[in-house]
Amino acid sequence: MTIAVTTPTGQTGHHLVDALLAAGQPVRVLVRDPATLPKPVVNGCEVVTGNIQDPAAMRKLTEGASHLFFCIPMPGHAPDARAFYLHTAGVALRCAIESGVPRIVTVSSIGFGNSRNGGTVGFLHEMEEVLNASSAHIRHMRCCNIMENYVMQRKLIAHRGLMTFPMPATLAVPTIARRDVAARALPFLTSQDWTGKEGTPMHGPGDFDNLVTAEILGKAIGKPVKFEPITYDNYRSLMVNTGAMSESFADALVDMFKALNAGCFDSEPRSAESTGGMSFEDWAIETFKPAIEAEWSSKQ
Repeated sequence: MTIAVTTPTGQTGHHLVDALLAAGQPVRVLVRDPATLPKPVVNGCEVVTGNIQDPAAMRKLTEGASHLFFCIPMPGHAPDARAFYLHTAGVALRCAIESGVPRIVTVSSIGFGNSRNGGTVGFLHEMEEVLNASSAHIRHMRCCNIMENYVMQRKLIAHRGLMTFPMPATLAVPTIARRDVAARALPFLTSQDWTGKEGTPMHGPGDFDNLVTAEILGKAIGKPVKFEPITYDNYRSLMVNTGAMSESFADALVDMFKALNAGCFDSEPRSAESTGGMSFEDWAIETFKPAIEAEWSSKQ
């Protein structure tokens, strides 16, 4: 049994690879630059050099594999964000068919069936439909809001004590840490006892609005954090004008926020099975605080 992993240096992928190696599983990873891999991963895995959109590299990754972990990386500067998702999914589909990989685990989003015109959420659900055309057994790990998203605003929070999103201050959304996404995917990647094509919703430990989130983050770093809503147009301009992403990806994120604000996630309600993971407070101490401290140190 060989477990093929895309995005091994990503926010979910690196947790997953560490867990697989700790469990003594044979792992093959696809990475553009092997120098970015930690030494234990290089020593413990079979490494394929290449891009997730490269059919030859993906065929080499999936050849003879028993499982494929498939996660589309954030296409920050792609000129056409939707085309990036669909092309990447299409490459994976062709390689899955050619290699005959029997089981695939993807990273997707909750809100399935309610994400039309939902930007990145809708793109992930289109990815599901593409891969479902294969004969493989598939589990789509449908994530909610990700705690690591707040690290992306570390400069604004570290230097201005401010976080901002185009959403109401009191809209509470389910939120999960990436390590818990990896933990939920792990059993599907180490077992051959499951079949069919299904989505697995993940809602994390609870629902958090931006006021509560700002309080949690501020307590973790020892300084107050304030949330200020921003208009869709101003958010788009901020992302594009700072060089953070392409116009197409900024548009996709705005569409995602519009869908989120309209209740997109409500189509897959929280259940006992979908609830769990590390607390937001523990994540803030373990992951967010060091990121802010590093940002402070870089400006000294």
